[in-house]
Amino acid sequence: MPIPTTTPKDPHADPLRAADQVALHWLGESGEAELYTFEGLEDQVRRAAAVFRGAGVEQGDAVLVFLPAMPEAVIATLACERLGARAVIEAETVPAWSALRERIRVERPRVVVTADAVAAAGGLLSPKAVLDRVLREPRRAGAATTAVGAPGVAGTAAGATAVVGTVLVVQRNGRPVGWTPGRDRWWHQALAGSVSRRSRTAIASVTSNSSKSR
Repeated sequence: MPIPTTTPKDPHADPLRAADQVALHWLGESGEAELYTFEGLEDQVRRAAAVFRGAGVEQGDAVLVFLPAMPEAVIATLACERLGARAVIEAETVPAWSALRERIRVERPRVVVTADAVAAAGGLLSPKAVLDRVLREPRRAGAATTAVGAPGVAGTAAGATAVVGTVLVVQRNGRPVGWTPGRDRWWHQALAGSVSRRSRTAIASVTSNSSKSR
């Protein structure tokens, strides 16, 4: 079974680099392969930074990157660096939900980046489902609300004391997920709707054997 790997390079480190030089090469556990050029990676980082900024992330604020080793985790981390924000990395696909809740309580992230489902241990695991449980838990004493987010999927209520204002969901496997309108957004849609301050070519990547749609 292939081991998920990411090999990122700082897109700002070499001003003489070729725009089409490979900056990141990712191999997924289920056989996906993606290549990002310097130009494509930089464009995605700028777009992600614009999305974070629009969600209220400022210098010193935390963004929880609740993803395994994958391209979006690298992009989110570099976007935080661009804003002077803190990238709080949680690479454990399905940690104990109580530990994740405590981390959110301590770090107080404005934004969480997670995924619908990821390949692990020969199956699919859903970080988004774990996150929903964490954000829903404090609401036990209050009234819950239900809303429809993804087509045909009942949403989950945001926790009454949750500090998370925005959840960006990477669509990796097309798995139905709970959805809270106003809080949850698809990562690819959010980035497509943002404007890179250096608007050039969109992401240059090669994807194979992946069910993800961009």
